[in-house]
Amino acid sequence: MPPEIVTALPPELLAALPPEIVSVLAILTPSMLIFLSLLISVPFALTAYLVARKRGLRVRYWTMLGLILGPFVLPFLLFAKKKKLRQ
Repeated sequence: MPPEIVTALPPELLAALPPEIVSVLAILTPSMLIFLSLLISVPFALTAYLVARKRGLRVRYWTMLGLILGPFVLPFLLFAKKKKLRQ
């Protein structure tokens, strides 16, 4: 049980959390947290890639933002102006 995650939280917050949450936090290792954040962020990066490609936007830029920001990038992406095609 890695105590570094649980001890990194302020004692007031630990006291306010239900014991079930504290026990889950105590089980998670840093590598598991990285894996979970990637598991959440990668689908949003893929979604950002597909939407940016369809709208003619910078694909790499929006994919990286989707990977970093996760679900928070989608509203910005949907309100971004479409690129006009030059003829």
